[in-house]
Amino acid sequence: MTTVFKERRAPDLTRSDVGVVEVREWERQWSPGTEEFFDASGSEHWPTGLISANLFQDINSQTMLSYRQWANEESLRRFARRPHTSLLAERHIAVPSAESVLYHVYRRRFRRDAPEPGCFVMVSVEFDGPDQERQKRWIDTVLDAIDADPNPPSGGISGHFHVSLDGTRVLNYAEWEDEQSHQRAMEQTGEMTVIRGPNWQQVRDFKGVQRAGFKRYRLIYSLSIPDWDAAPVCKHKEWITGYPYIVRQGKDCVRSGSTPMEPRNRNASEV
Repeated sequence: MTTVFKERRAPDLTRSDVGVVEVREWERQWSPGTEEFFDASGSEHWPTGLISANLFQDINSQTMLSYRQWANEESLRRFARRPHTSLLAERHIAVPSAESVLYHVYRRRFRRDAPEPGCFVMVSVEFDGPDQERQKRWIDTVLDAIDADPNPPSGGISGHFHVSLDGTRVLNYAEWEDEQSHQRAMEQTGEMTVIRGPNWQQVRDFKGVQRAGFKRYRLIYSLSIPDWDAAPVCKHKEWITGYPYIVRQGKDCVRSGSTPMEPRNRNASEV
């Protein structure tokens, strides 16, 4: 039986066991039935190779976004091919028909000792054709501009820059303290950006960008399996053997009627 963490905390995007990220976005109102689905997704149905499944809702309640981490592409393809007999498979993490885009994380930025994010800003960029080197150049240009900004905005926590496998898109999964801090940062620049340093014009002039935009999300639910390669989640791993859920309560990770375990360590780093 697979041990599954059921959380309302941000997923760990620094996990070393993630090989590919699957993102789906669709227009749909949030319904309580979807939360019931997450509650009922037992560990006996957890797909092999699925690291985490995370569901977000647009702040304006117009868009849902699924962010799933997989060990590799083969695991994802194998799950898509198999008969959908379990609840987890039938509901497909509550995303039955949305377009799937596959990504790798290319670079990231962290703010050390930051609080848990209260707002998730998904910045999407589409280019006029496939070019994997151009994806990376655009991200490098953005990060250079961020580093050159003498007055970076307060409230930002992290930015995880993803490149799509087909070479046509970039996704920045950005964590903020709350919606208001992101809004204030944009108001300070007077533009549709939170950066206005001396190098930002190079981002604006970057060739080949077809469209760009962002949406603010809140986290609905996060399901994940333990990362045994990282800092131990619990002093006694055998203690949780056989239990499908370890429920996150604040900074502690507990089982009903149990002794609190050590919280997962999200070490800050820069790449």
